[in-house]
Amino acid sequence: MPVRARRVAGVLLCCALVLTGCGGGDGGDRGGGGEDGRGGAPARLTPGTAHHPADPADLNGDGHADAVLSDGRAAVVLWGAHDGLDPRRTTRVTAAAQPLRADLDGDGFTDLVATTGLDGQGRTLLLRGGPRGLGRPQRLRTPPGFVPRAAGDFDGDGAVDLFDGGRGGRADPGAAPGHVDGRLLRGPFTGLAPASAQRLDLGQHGYSSPSSVAAGDFDGDGRTDLVLGYAYDAEEDESAPEDLTPVRYERGGPQGPRRDREAEARLVRAAGAGEGGFAGLPGDVDGDKAQDLLVPGTGPDGHGRLTVLRGGPGGPGTGRPATRVYSGGQRYFGATALAGRIDGDDRPDLVLGAPDARRHDGLVTVVTADGGRQRLTALDDWMPGRPNKAHWNEFEPLALLDADGDHHDDLLALAPRHDGGKGAYVLLRGGEDGLSTRDVRHFAPADVGLR
Repeated sequence: MPVRARRVAGVLLCCALVLTGCGGGDGGDRGGGGEDGRGGAPARLTPGTAHHPADPADLNGDGHADAVLSDGRAAVVLWGAHDGLDPRRTTRVTAAAQPLRADLDGDGFTDLVATTGLDGQGRTLLLRGGPRGLGRPQRLRTPPGFVPRAAGDFDGDGAVDLFDGGRGGRADPGAAPGHVDGRLLRGPFTGLAPASAQRLDLGQHGYSSPSSVAAGDFDGDGRTDLVLGYAYDAEEDESAPEDLTPVRYERGGPQGPRRDREAEARLVRAAGAGEGGFAGLPGDVDGDKAQDLLVPGTGPDGHGRLTVLRGGPGGPGTGRPATRVYSGGQRYFGATALAGRIDGDDRPDLVLGAPDARRHDGLVTVVTADGGRQRLTALDDWMPGRPNKAHWNEFEPLALLDADGDHHDDLLALAPRHDGGKGAYVLLRGGEDGLSTRDVRHFAPADVGLR
């Protein structure tokens, strides 16, 4: 299993994207739901208001973060409210992968951008956020083969752009024949069409295309930058390009992304190439205006580690201090990383996942800003339901979000083999003392229409 930041995504089984409301969008309440120890109907959503800039975590502007889950066939929005997340208050979207969040139309509400295919044969659709939830899907007029992989303001003009890193490469494992260049679609998207399109040569002479994309303002200049990771297998390959690199850094600028080779070398020196390819995620661990880069990897002792490269004027690894390394005693410690404010102070906390920590059991470690640690597994006494008796109890942190609006981030996690293989999502609420293991809300994927 490669050490890399994982996302909740999947492969499309349906060709169309369909939106249905279940108490949070355009529809009514849905009956049923998981056994979470809470009686009564879920809280009704109150109409939200526009915010400039829009909060990416909040799709309807009501001050509560909303979760988006995906199983490869569908994505489901769980609407936050004063009672947190409730499986009876959802909106379902049939899509190929985890949708992007961005205010594409600039109205102050965060929208979802979804794709109906990961192979370049699907459509790109926009679901507009609004005060009462998501609108109906509208097809964006994108070039053939475009697959949205990141959203941001890459040229600093105030409009959101969409990015596709391209596909195909003769050294990419499992890649289809041929190569497709990357593309940047510049906003604003007037009439569902981009203002312009820019082709990007990111394929390393047709040898490899980006396998991971991290988008964020890593230098604090107000423009979105890109960290692209590659997962090629070039061992004993005499045809590999001489300038082959495991990571590419594209700095946002007035003309769009531009390559910064000095920053690339700094990333490799600080974090290594990574097992199975370089991968990173944007996050904020110091609260300044430049985002930081979280890079899973392996230490000299063979155990997993997470390297945090502080954002600064020169990009990741140029902040103060430039780097910080978190390590654990598990091989894949830090394979998943989340940053947020659990205890409500101004200092971000980290949630680090370690799959296969004990046999096939997963471990989640919360690292507070002052260095304290809290460890969570699907076998703990607080965990509702029944663990898998076969010592295969994965436990995956999915999101940190303030779903109940109390200014403490809550943890949404998944135990996929819990309760006899039905699986269980759990929501642990944040508070001044960290994550609470009391009154844990849980529900099965099937309760929200996922598998």
